[in-house]
This record gives sequence, structure tokens and C-alpha cells, in this order.
Amino acid sequence: MNTTDILYIDPDQVQRQHFLNCLTRYGFNITLAANGESALKLAVNGAFSVIILDQSLPDASLDKWFDRLRRTVPNAIFLVLGEQLEHYWDSDHPLSSAVSQFIAKPWQPEALAQSLWRALTQRKTLNDTYFLNSVPPGSNSQETINVLLLEDNPADIDLIIDNLSRRTCTPKVNLTTRVTLEGALDALGHDTFCLILADLNVPDSQGLATLSRILAVSDTPVAVISGLENETMALDVMQLGAQDYLYKSDVTQRTLHRLIRYSIVRQRVHGRYQQLLWQNPDAILVVDDLGKILWANPAANELFKRGRSGRSPLMGKSFGYPITGQEGTIEIETGDQCVLEMRQVSTQWLGRFAHIVCLRDITEHKRLQEQLQHEAQHDVLTGLANRALLEDRLDFALRKARRNEEVVALMMLDLDRFKMINDTLGHDAGDALLKQVADKLVSTVRDCDTVARFGGDEFVVLAENIHDAESAGKLAKKILTALEEPFDFADTLHVVTTSIGIALFPKDGLKVKSLMKHADNALYRAKEGGRNLYQFYDKLCHQRAVRNLSLEKELVTAIKEKQFCLHYQPQFSEDGLVGAEALMRWQHPVHGLLPPGQFIPLLENKGLISEVEMWLLGAVCDQLVEWRRQFGSSPRLAINLSVAGLHQPSLVSFVESTLLSRGLSEGALTIEISERSVLKDTLQTSRTLSGLANIGVSAALDDFGTGASALNYLRELPSLNTLKLDRSLTLNASGGERDLTILKTFIQLAHSLEMNVIAEGVETMSQLAGLHALHCDAFQGYLFAPPLEPIAWRAFFQQWQEAPGHFSHIHTKQSYSVG
Repeated sequence: MNTTDILYIDPDQVQRQHFLNCLTRYGFNITLAANGESALKLAVNGAFSVIILDQSLPDASLDKWFDRLRRTVPNAIFLVLGEQLEHYWDSDHPLSSAVSQFIAKPWQPEALAQSLWRALTQRKTLNDTYFLNSVPPGSNSQETINVLLLEDNPADIDLIIDNLSRRTCTPKVNLTTRVTLEGALDALGHDTFCLILADLNVPDSQGLATLSRILAVSDTPVAVISGLENETMALDVMQLGAQDYLYKSDVTQRTLHRLIRYSIVRQRVHGRYQQLLWQNPDAILVVDDLGKILWANPAANELFKRGRSGRSPLMGKSFGYPITGQEGTIEIETGDQCVLEMRQVSTQWLGRFAHIVCLRDITEHKRLQEQLQHEAQHDVLTGLANRALLEDRLDFALRKARRNEEVVALMMLDLDRFKMINDTLGHDAGDALLKQVADKLVSTVRDCDTVARFGGDEFVVLAENIHDAESAGKLAKKILTALEEPFDFADTLHVVTTSIGIALFPKDGLKVKSLMKHADNALYRAKEGGRNLYQFYDKLCHQRAVRNLSLEKELVTAIKEKQFCLHYQPQFSEDGLVGAEALMRWQHPVHGLLPPGQFIPLLENKGLISEVEMWLLGAVCDQLVEWRRQFGSSPRLAINLSVAGLHQPSLVSFVESTLLSRGLSEGALTIEISERSVLKDTLQTSRTLSGLANIGVSAALDDFGTGASALNYLRELPSLNTLKLDRSLTLNASGGERDLTILKTFIQLAHSLEMNVIAEGVETMSQLAGLHALHCDAFQGYLFAPPLEPIAWRAFFQQWQEAPGHFSHIHTKQSYSVG
């Protein structure tokens, strides 16, 4: 039989695979079975040295298949893996007589392998103790049994010797006699005995003290032989742990051989129990009520040799840890920083009440558990708290602040242009930067503050017990200043800025989720505001953001259902009506008519602006055709194009085909662009405007005067033929000498470049007079007419046709309102 062949039976597939993976590497040949029936088939066809059953099998099934397997493979060693030791400690349990070893779960691979090796090396000894009959196995006339007799009366000694020597069919008895307790103890220290026959009253000891000292040094069965017929003494002796109590008058050949037979059986049963515990990888001790160790297995000696120098062997020593007498599991810490898991159960040991204590060193398990817990709550890269831990701490901080009426500040931080660093220098450089930023944040904030990383380049600072918003602002400034210092990574120094959004408890939110959401909203506003700054949460801004989010979701429906429409605002010169600007509106089914400022940025964010502007170009051309049909003529119409629309590769060809399909001539259309369009790509913008000029479409620079580099565009974009002065300049047309000088310079510069100038936002006669005096070419604003829907434009145009010369008196500052 191959001593390394193992049959493992477990209904759990995961556990079977785990067992196979762990034990195969130790040189064992493993065969797996999911149930008793399949195990029995394997056992019939194969030879196994060891059969291991998992206790998770149902009890009835376990008993049934265990018995059949034992009959099929009688020479195998049987082990049970499980969690309930009590069943196998009980001699009445059906499996008690055949289980070689019980191994507690969860088991460790190395410890289980060692247990199997020990079981295999002691195979013959184990097999000898499997079955116990009325006659001890192997008994014959040649067998010798060692018995120790403690007796100081020569007559009684002779009586016992005589009775033991008469019968020859039982094992031969080798009797050792001692007349004093010390002599008996000395004999126990040198030889092994099957039975101790003791008179408790000897010259150097009396009564129960004699029995107590014997039991303290030996687990050999003790039968007390007394000359006194005292039932109370007999009861005390049995309770103390003696196997039997005999009156000397009852000592006969039969009673003595019965004692010997019982002691043999008892020792072998007890030895089998000890074998179960002896090979267990866990430390197991038997401890009495006073804390004295009555028995210990090798694992216990090894454990306490490490934990307590010089404490092995342990028998007779003090356990040193409290025994509660209650079953259960507790953790104890030793002096050398080891953590032990202790389980205990009360039982009978050699006729006396005791406690079985099972100890397992879980120091490494606890360390791994703490490590896993730390990793579950901390960012792997920076070691900072992660989102889960931050939310726990924030929840605790809010409850504390609510009780103490304190202010808590939550700051969301986001590194500016971090993606560019990752894309250009690589992720290793980005990781190096994140680590340095984390260290800088921890060293900048207070010790009581929490710094967390949410992932990417987003960090959070939780500042408790902040006095007010001003204090939070000072801390935010301190962080911004600290992060402005150059960081050393990727072999050079880099300057990195950050944006911070701040939400305060209780003003900005009472719960974790709301406070985090509002801090994030403030961060978004900080980034929109130009970066490298901090912003506090603003409720009104948040409401606008929520509304914008709702509108953004409705844009697709708006395009599909054609909810957009056009209004037209006229432009006048001294010659009368010279043009109009087409302005888009959203006829929202709930919110009513929305101006372009409320939805154009949303269209750009969603990437829908180009689609809408293509519709806009067609609608404007259709309107020109309609006006020519109605009035015989139409003014030049100007439309605004976004960056995305202007840079569409097919824009020029689309405009050309749109004009031709409607029979519109050159000069019918003007494209207005913003400075942002030029900033995006000046070269592409110049090419597009040149292409539009070639098909008769003029171009105007809108909102001129709001950008720092506006004058450069006039040089770089020769196809521009119109400047539209921003309304902020128009407001200054009736102002002081300095404002008029600036306006005059702009207008003269445009005229020197052969460009027309249109002033937007003209609302008063004084503004009109000032701009006219500076030779501005055309005017647009509410002084003349607001943006008009098509029906209102028809009435306006008819009214203008009735008074075409109303601008002839502009230089006299006379008011004439059209419409």
C-alpha cells in the first residue's frame, strides 16, 4: 500500500480544490470525492493509507459511510476535519472508537501535512488501539503488566502478591512495592505502570493528601485499598480521581485481575484520546480549576517554549491565563506580542473535573487582517485615507459638530491640467507627483485634519472645528501657496497648481452626501473661474447648475421637435436699415422663451452646437427668401457661429450650396465670430474666413474690445471686414474724455483697415450721439428695436418703409424710435 495515498471526502467543491492544491505540494497523492457513495467506489478500486472526511457531511450520512468505508479499507487511518471536537471526545459517539485524529478548522496546510506525517509514522501503534474487546488485544500468557503497590503492612503486601500470582491465563504481573509515598513517587519517575494500588495511610503521608500527590505527577489509574469501610472516604477518593476504592477484606484474586483489566482498557482508551490531541497542530492543554496544567501536547510545549522561556515541559505548571469555565472563543495577548485564540470546554479527565484549552497562534492572521483592513481604507499609492474611510470620519465629525455646535469644512481639491502631465511625461511621473502632493498636503494641514485621495488627481481635506468661513479660506490659501512650490519629478522641477471647492457644515449641508456634493460643485466653479483658486459653495449657483443639467438633458428633444426659433434685431446707419442680426431662441415648453446665453454653452458641452448651427444657416437663408418675396428686398443678415461650427471642414461648401439652392446673391450673409474662435486656431480661422469671402460671405468680429489681444486679430485675419464694438464700450460712448479717446482709436483703426464698425447695445440718444460723432458706421440696440420674431419683424419693416429717412437727423441728436 502506498503510504502517501489519501482519499478526501467533502461536499464543498471549493474546499476539495483547496485541499488538493495545498496538500499535493507536500508529496501526497490526493483523490477527491464529493460524497460517501463516490468515496466507497474509489475505496473498493484503490488502496488508501489515509481517509479524511469533512464534518460538514450530514451526521447520518457521515456515520453510515464512515462505517462502510472502515469495513472496506480496514487498515486505513481515518481523520475528521471539523469544528465540533466534543463528538469525538465522547466515548459513546459511533465514530469515537475509529477516528485516529480530529483536526479543527480552519486548518493550515503545513500543520495538516505534519499531522498526516505523524499519523503515518505511528500507523501500527494507532491500528493497535482501534478496537477494544473484553480481553485487551494481544493479551497472552507471555505479556507482562507493571503494577505499583504502595503499602507499609507486610501482611497486606503478601496477600496481594499471593492473589496476583495464582492465575496464569491473564497477563503476567510485575509487581513493584513501596512502603512510603516518596518511594512510590520516585518509582513513578523512573518506570511506567499500568496500575497503582495504594493504601492512603503510609508513614510519610495520610489520607487524601497521598492520592492528590500521586495524581499530580502521574495519569496512571489509581485503585485505593483501605482497611476502613468508610463510604464518605470512598466518595471523596472517587471524586478526586481514583479509578476504584476497595476494602482490604474484599481483595481477592478476581477483584485484583478485574482492576488490572479495567486499567488496561482505560489507559488504552485514554491513550487514544491523547493520540487525537497529541498530533493536533493546535496547542491543547488540560487545566484544572486551580489553573494547573494536567496535560499538554507537543504543539503546546512548542508554543509556550517560544512564549515563556524555560516553561517546558508544562505538566504541573500554572497555566497563567484565566479559565472562565464558559465555552467560547477569546483572544489573549502574550508578553512577546503574540496573539492567541483560546477555546475551552469543560470535561472529565481521569475521573476529575477539568478544562480542555485549545490555543492557536493567530498573530500572523491578525497582522494580515489589519493589513487588509488598512488597504481597504487607504489609497494604495499615497497611503492617504480613501473615500470609504473619509466618509466614516466625516460622518463622525458631523455628529460631533452637531452636538458641540461646531463648523466643519470639507475641501475638494483637483490638480490643474494633471492629464497633460500624464499624457506628456507618463504615468510614472504622474504617480510621483501625486505622492509628493499627498505629502505636501499632510504637512500643510493641521494634525487633527484628514487628507484623503478619491482617485486620479482628486484629493479631499476634512477640517474639523473650523471657526468660520474666513478660517476655512485661510486654510485654503495656505494649501494653494504650499502647492505652488515646484515639485521635483521626471528629472526636473515642475510647478503645479490646484483648484479648491469648499462646503461648510451646517450652512451648506447637514449630511455626508450633500456636503460632498456641494464641495464638488464649488470645485467645478473654481475651475471655471480660472483655476489656482478656491471657491465656497453658493446655493444660487448650484440651483443654476441643477437647472442647466436639466436643460442639457432636454436638448436632444428640443432639436428633434424643432423647439429653436430665430429673432432678428435690426442694424441702422445714417442711410437707414442696413442689416439685422439673427439671434436664436429656445421656445421651452415649461420655461418659456430662453435667450441664447442659457443654452448655447450647453449645446457646446453636449457637442450638438454644429448640428443646430447648420439648421440656423438654412433657416436664415429661408427667411431672406421669404422677406424678398414679401417686401421685394431684404437686409443683410448676420449669424453667430461657434468655434465648433466655424472649424467644420465642410462649412464653406455647405454655406455655398445653401445660398445657391435658394438663389441668394453675394452680400446676403455675414458670419459673426468671437475672439474665442480665433484663439482656438488662428490659422484655421483665417482659412475658413478666406473661403467664405470667396463666395461673397463677409465676416465680423463680435464683442470686440473684451479680449486683451483683440488688436492682434485685425492683423492676423485680413478677411474680417466688420468690427462689432462690445456693449461694454458702447456704455462709455457718453462718458469721459478718456473713454471717448479709446473708442475713437478703435474706430479709426478699423477705418484705416477699411473695416466697418457696428456698435452693439445702443440704448440711449446720448450713446447714439457720441458714437455718431466718432464716425461709427452702424448701430444696433434697444434704442431702435429689440430682437423681433418674424411676425413682429413684418410690422417693423413696413413701418420703416413708411419713414426711410428717419436717420437724416442723427447729427442733430433728435430721437426717432423705430417700431
